[in-house]
Amino acid sequence: MLVARREWLKINPNGDWFAQWSKMTPRLAAVVYAAQFGAATDGAAAVATALDEAGHLERQLAKVHPAAFAGWVNPSWAPNKIVPLSDYLLTPVNTARNAIGSPVDMLSSGGKMLESLVQYAVADSSAHAHDAQVAQTRNAYSVFVEPGSMCKRCAVLVGKRYKPGMHVKRHPQCDGVMEAHSDADPFNPEPLDPARVKDLTIAQREEIANGADFNKVINAKRVHSRPAASAKDVAANVVRKATAAEPKLTAMATRYADQFGGKMEGLDFRLKTADSLTRKIEGGVKAGKGTATQVAADMFDINRYTTVYSEASYAKNVQATLDALRAEGHTLNVKNYWNVALDKNPYQGVNVQITTTSAEKFELQFHTATSLDVKEGQMHIVYEKWRVETDEVKRAEYTQQMIDISAAIPVPPTVTSVS
Repeated sequence: MLVARREWLKINPNGDWFAQWSKMTPRLAAVVYAAQFGAATDGAAAVATALDEAGHLERQLAKVHPAAFAGWVNPSWAPNKIVPLSDYLLTPVNTARNAIGSPVDMLSSGGKMLESLVQYAVADSSAHAHDAQVAQTRNAYSVFVEPGSMCKRCAVLVGKRYKPGMHVKRHPQCDGVMEAHSDADPFNPEPLDPARVKDLTIAQREEIANGADFNKVINAKRVHSRPAASAKDVAANVVRKATAAEPKLTAMATRYADQFGGKMEGLDFRLKTADSLTRKIEGGVKAGKGTATQVAADMFDINRYTTVYSEASYAKNVQATLDALRAEGHTLNVKNYWNVALDKNPYQGVNVQITTTSAEKFELQFHTATSLDVKEGQMHIVYEKWRVETDEVKRAEYTQQMIDISAAIPVPPTVTSVS
């Protein structure tokens, strides 16, 4: 730790921080590697020591090589990723750059991060070596223990039994470790004293004091720490993002229409209003489709466009547009309603949900002049009646009216092949 601090303090606040630190990192990496090697040696040896002290020394099937647990880190922010030690030690530069204050204050923040990272890297090597040795010891398992105070994140892990080889990610600021046990030992963990958990709220302490289950109290807090956003708030945020993306998406849709001889229609309604979106989100929440945020995430028609092609060339030009979109790398979900029986859905057209290469979402509808006139004229009038009607007999009558209206729409040649 002292070596890390001493090296970091050599950085000139007025120079290129990254260039300076990159030159110092190899020297520090060698020191940390040695510390990791020593920690891994101790971590592996602790397995036999703990079992022997408990009076149940079990046979080791193999011994771990400490060097295998040095030179890399499994960071707390990327639990499934292995990072070379040299790259890991460059992280504090980014911390310093993102800090607030004078260059000296910013570097101070980076230095504190460096000390934390070095401590974690060494402790993690010990933990991984310990877990590997448990896996290579007959009749052994691990229990997570905390010698002192701890955070709520680690508290829910304490006293739990873990199968051989399982690695538990402790909080970087806590001192929890795995402790080896033999199957011959009775597994009777002591109840955790809530006083040792340093970040419990007053309300949580009161709940536990009144007999509530410790784990349930903490997990409930973790899951419900923030109230779900309202449909109105979610809609406002989504529309704000859609408005920012609108010029780009409008240009894209128009470009394809021009390229394949189509005509853009309904551009005045290319953005769904916040009020309309709020109602749609509320409907999804009531239908059990998730929270307002989850419902909105599945929507594509906040930005929506309509392209009209002639009946004779409709199928060819719609397919050409879809192929061009795919060729540019966009992801498409194509719904060809011309292939759907009218009694299942009387709507006629091709609707496409598009996710662009830069993750914007929008909907593109393809119509003939007749199908669009029907959709926005007779069909819309009847649909609005059907949507608010609660009497099932009348709803059935409106449904049949929509079927009859759609049946009169000419079907473009070869349209069923569009996909």
